[in-house]
Amino acid sequence: MRTDVHQHLWPPEFIELLRARTAPPRLDGWTLHLAGEPPYEVDPADHDIAARTRLAAADGLDLALISLSSPLGIEYLPPAEAEPLLAAFHDGALALPAPFGVWASPCLTVDGLAAAAVERALDRGCAGLQLPATALQDEGSWAAMAPLLTLLARLGKPLFVHPGAAPPAPAGAPAWWPALVPYVHQMHAAWFAFRAFGRPRHPGLRV
Repeated sequence: MRTDVHQHLWPPEFIELLRARTAPPRLDGWTLHLAGEPPYEVDPADHDIAARTRLAAADGLDLALISLSSPLGIEYLPPAEAEPLLAAFHDGALALPAPFGVWASPCLTVDGLAAAAVERALDRGCAGLQLPATALQDEGSWAAMAPLLTLLARLGKPLFVHPGAAPPAPAGAPAWWPALVPYVHQMHAAWFAFRAFGRPRHPGLRV
């Protein structure tokens, strides 16, 4: 099966919720505003469902997994802000035509890490769980994520790790700074923390 495990496609309701926000992460038209990055001009074609479906077919994909854009920082918003965005993302992505599937994403600011919500998303058809690399940086964070990771192992579902939100760039930093400095640092730290602490704790977890 020809599979792409990492694509981004924002469902329409998710886009409208981002446009309704007055603080980052938010969309002003197609200009994305994040707390730690310069404004970014989103290409509308990247989120055109019909066009993306044709592109996936042209690429010969049997499965293309849609991933929440974790640099938006939605997982760490207060629950009242995060949960409507996550619901719109999951509902919209699960309704996409073949060959699209979706990774589940959690709200990480609720008690119990919303394990029940994650299990419901997996039961609805999400392929596995995505966590931001910022949630997996050291021994303590792997321990904190244990309820979600234990759930994945029990259900035989994989974990997908994605760069998380970047801190504000240094003054004068070029536009590529977040993608090539903090994103890379986050992924390196998450990988080595997995090797040192995650794998011993979760020997059967697929990552």
